[in-house]
Amino acid sequence: MATDTRPSARAVLALTLVPELGPRRIRRLISIMGGPEAALDASMADLASIPSVGEPLARKLSRGLSQARNDVDEKFEHVQSTGVRLLPFDDPAYPPQLAGDEHAPAILYVRGSIDALAVDGVGLVGARKCSAYGIDQAGRFAGVLAQAGWSIVSGGARGIDTAAHHAALRSGGTTVAVLGCGLDHNYPAENAELFEKIVASGGAVVSELPMNCRPEAKNFPARNRIIAGLSRGIVVIEAGERSGALITARLAGEMGREVMALPGRVDVESSRGCHALIRDGVTLVASPADVEEALEPTRGRRAPSQGLFEVSSEFPDADQGTGGDRTPNSIEDRVLDALAEALTLDQLCERVALPPEQVRATVTLLEIRRRIRREGMRLVRNR
Repeated sequence: MATDTRPSARAVLALTLVPELGPRRIRRLISIMGGPEAALDASMADLASIPSVGEPLARKLSRGLSQARNDVDEKFEHVQSTGVRLLPFDDPAYPPQLAGDEHAPAILYVRGSIDALAVDGVGLVGARKCSAYGIDQAGRFAGVLAQAGWSIVSGGARGIDTAAHHAALRSGGTTVAVLGCGLDHNYPAENAELFEKIVASGGAVVSELPMNCRPEAKNFPARNRIIAGLSRGIVVIEAGERSGALITARLAGEMGREVMALPGRVDVESSRGCHALIRDGVTLVASPADVEEALEPTRGRRAPSQGLFEVSSEFPDADQGTGGDRTPNSIEDRVLDALAEALTLDQLCERVALPPEQVRATVTLLEIRRRIRREGMRLVRNR
């Protein structure tokens, strides 16, 4: 049976049960109240005294905390009985790559080895409905990189994800599957045996969602953020123009991770997303050696802390729940604001004062969503 080394695991678990508390709010409430247990026991008066909370939100939070206190023991015992390990964000074993991201999950559910989460990772992502070429290349990249000591991080989905996990296992390497559902479920169902093999091999199956949470579309952007956060870089193997893999690429760019893409045939839809990324400046990779060359400078480097544990009076209303992947003042918002007038890509990079690779990845996603368009050399926001 798994054991939790931090007494805060139960309290942080309870806080994640409150609908109005997302990852940022949980961290800030804990910081303001002086610890997870104190945050869980906060009174209506305590909550109302926090600047920018106000009485209506304090009332909702108070009701949510009361319900969470009633529910948490049953939830906690169920987790323990399944052999799943809880990793609250203040646990020393919490993945260091995620520790500097204020949007990282307040708690992780982990089946398998927690040590696998600290191994330098490469995220391999791509289409569920992929070609034989995509399967071959996912296996090729994952196998070689796993043998070289990289952890292969992916989403456990059909297609490219599954091929990457299997190749890592065949190579005797480490692989981590991040699911968009609770660990009571195997999704897709046909990968149940794969997930068992990942655990048995010393890898891990991970989720931020409650154990009984079913796979739903709204969960996958947050899942993609964890994949990006656990990885030193993301390789998009095969992706169409609206593929969820491009969301992972955009999130990786926002986090300052290396974003790479594998070129495919120019006449098939499943390569268009990769070609758009390459057109907009992400690193083109043709072999696993290209990935290693791109990532070697970052290997073994801990992600910088962003002061998650500092006391803050800010308690914005925008951070609710765990399912969103957009935040106020995100890179997308900054790019859209800057494009109040038409700009070249170089001008846009100067205007938003961000690295070109982050801006290019964001521009690609905004074009896919038809929020912006190109007119010659300039980018224009669609009204």
